[in-house]
Amino acid sequence: MQVGDTLAVRITVGGNAWKYLMIEDPIPSGTESIARDDLYELDQRPDWWDRWFSDRELRDDRTTFFNMYFPQGQHEYVYLLKVVNPGIFHVSPTSVQPCISRTISPPAMP
Repeated sequence: MQVGDTLAVRITVGGNAWKYLMIEDPIPSGTESIARDDLYELDQRPDWWDRWFSDRELRDDRTTFFNMYFPQGQHEYVYLLKVVNPGIFHVSPTSVQPCISRTISPPAMP
């Protein structure tokens, strides 16, 4: 890859129905998330390219997707990265976890 290249990242998540799910995907340090990925035209837009998540946050080190409801089955999450620094980079795996747990209560305020 070269500086200036645009990368399409696709994450596949599968499982049972869940409320308030968070998917965190660390990004390589030589890249930056593209906030307005809807402005990019693809020659052939794949069927899996869709925006069905509730919210998305782009950080310096990760992209996070939030779902108020995750239906049972397998679903795809997609976002774009721009290569900004040359080099060889390693990235940690994606994590999927609940945003809210009904078994854990927040600490009481004094």
